[in-house]
Amino acid sequence: MTCEIQCEGAPRDLGFDQGRARREELRTVFGRQPAWRRCQQRLGLIGSSAKPLVRDLTRHFPQHSEVIEGLAHGAALPTAWFAEELARNLAVVRPTPVGYSVGAVFDGSQSAAGSTVARSLAFDPLVRHSRPEGGFASVELTLPWSSAALAGVNDGGLAAASVSLTGSFASGSCAAPAPLLVQDCRARVDSGGGALDWCIGRPAGGRAVILLADASGVAVAVDIDGDARREAPLKDGLVVAGGRDEIAEALRAAAPLDYAGMAQILGGRIACLDPAGGRMGLFDGEAQTGSWFGVAAPG
Repeated sequence: MTCEIQCEGAPRDLGFDQGRARREELRTVFGRQPAWRRCQQRLGLIGSSAKPLVRDLTRHFPQHSEVIEGLAHGAALPTAWFAEELARNLAVVRPTPVGYSVGAVFDGSQSAAGSTVARSLAFDPLVRHSRPEGGFASVELTLPWSSAALAGVNDGGLAAASVSLTGSFASGSCAAPAPLLVQDCRARVDSGGGALDWCIGRPAGGRAVILLADASGVAVAVDIDGDARREAPLKDGLVVAGGRDEIAEALRAAAPLDYAGMAQILGGRIACLDPAGGRMGLFDGEAQTGSWFGVAAPG
């Protein structure tokens, strides 16, 4: 059963709601570390691999720093551990299954449902209904320890997802991982063009593709390689990130695709983002099952 949580308010409040809701799970994962490592983190000692990330979170993504503080407070765990989890999963040369996946953005010629973003899942997702203070409400896919969502859609009609790519994370002047941009642009903008400008203009590091679609039918992608940015052009109405050429060929050959068809070709479980409908779907290609989650939390 997919877990859903609801977070609301200022950045620290958003984090606190999530940390409190998933406290037992977070404390279990934290407790699997060696005792000496837990002691260091409780003393505020951050591992050397995470120090550049923490520096640039504070500098360029202050709201994420505040969410992490709220997470730590809500779960009664050290902030150092949350920062290290973010670095370990998103800011590495070879991303863990959390960040590394296959994703695609489709325009109306390729998707039976209009402009759509889809992303494969190699982890058990947490569905978060987020209502940030002064920003767009959204439904998004995240992990219990994470300030950032890897995929989601807001109530302004913008869908966004990230796919991390292998490569040198050291390239570029910013150590904060590019997938953080997904969370920020979705909280601030409601159009694919506005999100494209945001992702191109903001600092972030690593190798990733940001997939964007909006309710008006715009479908775009941003290729990020350290400080370099470029708009990845759609080929025959489609951009595929993180996958082999055969996947793109299969998607084009089967177009126009419904959500179940996307899941079968992208493999296993996927998240599908429907910007026009303001909803996110989780689909299993093998079991041919799926469920939808709207921006507003049930009840």
